[in-house]
Amino acid sequence: MIGFMPDFYPDELVYSLLARYYQRSGYLAYIHAARDLYAVPSIRPDMYFVNPMCEEAWKRITMGTSPDAVILEHTMVPAYARFLPVEARQEALQQMSRMEGRPYMMLKVTHRRQERTRYLRYCPVCAERDREIYGEAYWHRSAQIQGIDVCAEHVCYLCDSALVVSANTPPVLTTAEEVIPEASEVMKCENTLQIALAEYVLELFNSELDVNNPVKVGEFLHSRLHGTKYISLRGEQRNITLLQREFSDYYAALPGNTFTETWQLQKVFNGYRFNLVEICMIALFLEIPVEELAHMTLPAAPQPDLFDARVRELRDKGMKYPAIAAELGASYDVVKAIGEGRYHKHSGKPRHQPGEGGRHKQDYGELDRVTLPKVKALVKRFLSTGDDRPRRVTLGAVERTLCLPKKQIRKLPRCKAYIENHAESYEQYWAREVVWAARSLTTEGKLNYTSIQNRINLDRAQFIRCIPFIPQYADEDLCRLIREAVMS
Repeated sequence: MIGFMPDFYPDELVYSLLARYYQRSGYLAYIHAARDLYAVPSIRPDMYFVNPMCEEAWKRITMGTSPDAVILEHTMVPAYARFLPVEARQEALQQMSRMEGRPYMMLKVTHRRQERTRYLRYCPVCAERDREIYGEAYWHRSAQIQGIDVCAEHVCYLCDSALVVSANTPPVLTTAEEVIPEASEVMKCENTLQIALAEYVLELFNSELDVNNPVKVGEFLHSRLHGTKYISLRGEQRNITLLQREFSDYYAALPGNTFTETWQLQKVFNGYRFNLVEICMIALFLEIPVEELAHMTLPAAPQPDLFDARVRELRDKGMKYPAIAAELGASYDVVKAIGEGRYHKHSGKPRHQPGEGGRHKQDYGELDRVTLPKVKALVKRFLSTGDDRPRRVTLGAVERTLCLPKKQIRKLPRCKAYIENHAESYEQYWAREVVWAARSLTTEGKLNYTSIQNRINLDRAQFIRCIPFIPQYADEDLCRLIREAVMS
């Protein structure tokens, strides 16, 4: 029973709000609070996003506002969703508002294995101010932006707390007031580039997120290269080598910078990389105002069309091709080909028009419709509790079983969404395997821990992690037999 729910502080994480609720509610143990808060009480509280909540708890949290507002203003969604393709951005917000889906998968959140351990972070000056204003410190969203180590407001370095952000930590709700010292050392940042980047990222992070903006960030950044030395006059060819060299020189004084390779820049421009800080680094280097990056628009006409129109305009005025080339600083051959209407952006030759025997573009919409029933049947088979050994539902497993081309399922939105909505954690999958093994071993009269371990190759640590999920897939009698087998 939820007796009350605190109000959000500015820039506060949902995790922080729930931790303050837990601290003040007088629960004897965390599990009692988890049963009131979460749809799955054994789940680990997500520090960045929102776990599936009980209906009453979610209503309390969103009282006086809306689910979308809570997600956009009190989770890390703006740090990961802003530059995703519009369809992915909309779908992620809709599913999170409905307490569905898996945020880390939907928002393409990745953390490299070689990265240092991540902790909930805080600014010591912000914590001191919070205690003066609100009587307690709390966990700020803006301190958790990966790649930014400076508080842009107070120009000091952020501090790591004792709370590790990891899927392997035990379920716990801990307030900032419990772990942030009363007096923390304040280390001022003297690196002007680091401060400028932190200020730029924070301003963008706090800007309104336009969920329905269809403009792709790669196309927007490409359009902002026009008029610079990093792109051809027609605006089609990027001088990525020069851009990478001068970009790397510009950020040479930025500590810990790993965004330095040509292929990394190319992936941003080509629409395969959506990291907030990396995109802000490019925008800051190109001197793009934050407001324009927050509300991206493209020119009314593509640069090649504008250039070609200028060539034709000068030609209509009676200018010769050599004079036009000199006027525009372009190649004579290119100007002449454009003026004569035979310029092709790749080879300077007329574009080939394929006939009826040419290669036809794949109709992914129709393929999505036809494949969906097969996907549903296969997912049902994977999740069945029959005699066959369980299989974990993943995009790759479905793809391989249906003999689809690699990564094709990602181009079928309905199939992809159905698979992701039925995806399960490793712990849930291991629990299904344990139940399957126990059932088969019971009929053979060989049910003990060693035989279970040999049957499914599960080590003890994995077994312990999946124990809370076993009752979801087995009746009380089988659960009792599994407990007895483990303790024997």
